[in-house]
Amino acid sequence: MTPFGGARLWREKLSYLNHDLPETLDCLTIRQHNRWMTIAETVAAFTDAVTKCDLDRAMALCHEDFVFENVPLNPSVLAGRDNVRQLLERIYSDCAYAHYEILSQAEVGDTLLTERIDHHVWDDGAEAHIRVMGRFDMVDGRLTLWRDYYDAEQWHSNFEGGFVAYLQRRAAR
Repeated sequence: MTPFGGARLWREKLSYLNHDLPETLDCLTIRQHNRWMTIAETVAAFTDAVTKCDLDRAMALCHEDFVFENVPLNPSVLAGRDNVRQLLERIYSDCAYAHYEILSQAEVGDTLLTERIDHHVWDDGAEAHIRVMGRFDMVDGRLTLWRDYYDAEQWHSNFEGGFVAYLQRRAAR
């Protein structure tokens, strides 16, 4: 369940419409019911979909020109919804479990700032947990920016020899 209640909560919120609502609700479904999701609701739906590797649902919430900026990396910016999707497929396809634990958040207009701990467990049992400060922007009900700040050394310290060495060991199997 997402920090905001996921589909169950949306069914409750939209029950007054007397519609049969689908199991998975996203911004397109909400628009059909004459209501936009807030930035916090959109980000909750997006991160829930990403961590479950449901990238069709995640990308439906994003603008075509969606930008992901992973600040500690060089290059840090990846532009275009399809390019971001390919990256997320590589990251999450081998995850047995992933969860973004929201510690706090601040919403200003169509921008959401999140302080969180990202938890990842891969199918071989490797685990990584990292504190992240994120920013999400939305225009016309779709995400346009996802920017994450974190300590790259903390990320690499989750793996013997660092994350790149871990990926190399995985590929060699």
